[in-house]
Amino acid sequence: MSSMVKEKEKKEEERITFEVDLGMTANYILFNGVKFFHGRTYTVKPSTYASLREICARTKAHDEEILGKGKTENVFRQHNGIVVNKAGAFRG
Repeated sequence: MSSMVKEKEKKEEERITFEVDLGMTANYILFNGVKFFHGRTYTVKPSTYASLREICARTKAHDEEILGKGKTENVFRQHNGIVVNKAGAFRG
């Protein structure tokens, strides 16, 4: 066999096993026509793993933002009306 064929076979054999861990608002990921369900373990190519890992992280970040636990405030939450200036805080 040529070295090119061996390299191709080696790349095809590379697989990563991981468990899909999604945020509360997602049950599965639909990626390239395949459903990957939360809590299940899959063995995929490294390129697919990188994409799925990113999607899993984004579903969690989305949940944190919606539930008001993230780095940004929840855009739907009503403001409390407190204004802070040099003199101190007062209700507006």
